Amino acid sequence: MTDEVEVKQPRLIGHIAIDRVKELREQQKNPDLFRPVSTGLTDLDTLIGGLPRAKPFMLVILAKEKIGKTTLGLKLAANWAEQVPEGCIYFGLEEQDYELADRYLADLGNISRKKMFMLNLSDMDLDIMESVAYRMVETHKLYIQDEIFSFGMMVKQMKVLGVKLAWIDNFHLMDRLKIPGSNDREKLENLSRKIAQVRNTHKLSFGVLAQEGEEGKGFASHQINRDANIICSIEPMYMSQSDEQRRRKEPPEEFNMLRQITVRRSRAVPPGICEVAFDGDHSRIGDIKVKKIDLNSPTFFTDVEGGEVLT
Repeated sequence: MTDEVEVKQPRLIGHIAIDRVKELREQQKNPDLFRPVSTGLTDLDTLIGGLPRAKPFMLVILAKEKIGKTTLGLKLAANWAEQVPEGCIYFGLEEQDYELADRYLADLGNISRKKMFMLNLSDMDLDIMESVAYRMVETHKLYIQDEIFSFGMMVKQMKVLGVKLAWIDNFHLMDRLKIPGSNDREKLENLSRKIAQVRNTHKLSFGVLAQEGEEGKGFASHQINRDANIICSIEPMYMSQSDEQRRRKEPPEEFNMLRQITVRRSRAVPPGICEVAFDGDHSRIGDIKVKKIDLNSPTFFTDVEGGEVLT
């Protein structure tokens, strides 16, 4: 594939609509093959309806450094890989493949990443990790690639593997040597446009993780907003002590922090906000299962899944 993207010819909207009805009629015969794929996060699914499967999409996740962008990206990638037979590919532009694998071992094996780094692992820890690794081979058709930075090469890799979804982490580290533009801002804008064009012409989907931060590190994220179907940002939850006592939302036992995901844009539904549980040491992100049911009483809670009232 060259860096040039072929632009399709314009069509009458009526002709597009006729083809669309035919497509929907065919999909309706076996709807489970085309319905959106769950993100694995209940409240996020409620906001965006899941990840589109019937049509190509571009999802952008924005976050400052060390907030949980990669954890969220890998969570979405894993859920896609478990539900879609051909799986997907994750391009790690910052972390090496073994570091990304460590994240899965930490999450699924409940093993601290710090223990891995410091080599403070017991024989039981290693046995658990080995069992998790073999199970991942059977259940997670998720490819990892940490040596490709060129978008053209990424698309080639997708076609070789037969996958229709790629995750790019981090956007601002992509190779833009052959991308037109007089400065980095223009090059990244043109690169974003190229991703959107490939989505439209090659029917491929992309999850793009972009950094927001100080000193210009995150300016790339502003250029991809225009081209994305779904835009989410993830950030820590900040609240006063009185708010904390009033709301009394706490992460489940296996988590230690809370994060807020803001859906800035979704073509299907209005923008919204959801809260998730987070644990960086285990690279884990999940639903908040314990919520207050009476704002006037700080002692009563409900289990969201079972509806059981807890004191």
